[in-house]
Amino acid sequence: MITVINEDQIAEADAWRYDDVLAVRVGAHSERVMVWRARQIATLQSSFTPTMQYVHRQLLVEVDNPNAPKILDRLRVAFMSSWANR
Repeated sequence: MITVINEDQIAEADAWRYDDVLAVRVGAHSERVMVWRARQIATLQSSFTPTMQYVHRQLLVEVDNPNAPKILDRLRVAFMSSWANR
């Protein structure tokens, strides 16, 4: 599942619901720069229980220049604080 937001919508986005947060250029989602990746915790499985279907969730944040270090740092700080306040 992929969700696309603007940088000013970060406060309303529930960052903890997403596995990856990527910066993309406005309107061009093919080039992605990693901002945040949630750690995956392995689920316990048994031969007696069916496995749950896993849905990988990505949040794309549209910015002017996704390769700019200042923008990436600003996004990381915003998402780290959002993750900590969940």
